Amino acid sequence: MVAHLDDLLRRRLPLLILTNLSEDQLQHIAMRVAAAMSWDDAHLHQEIERCAPWIAH
Repeated sequence: MVAHLDDLLRRRLPLLILTNLSEDQLQHIAMRVAAAMSWDDAHLHQEIERCAPWIAH
């Protein structure tokens, strides 16, 4: 079961490894995952920060 955004994007759907996601793309994906996982805004922000090292700036 997926518990963190980076787990989903690195291991389950290796998007952080195989592509160069932009900050906007990461935000979009994170918001959709947050809705499915019932994350509040603080949790969503933490999950995005966990993925920050792997995105294109």
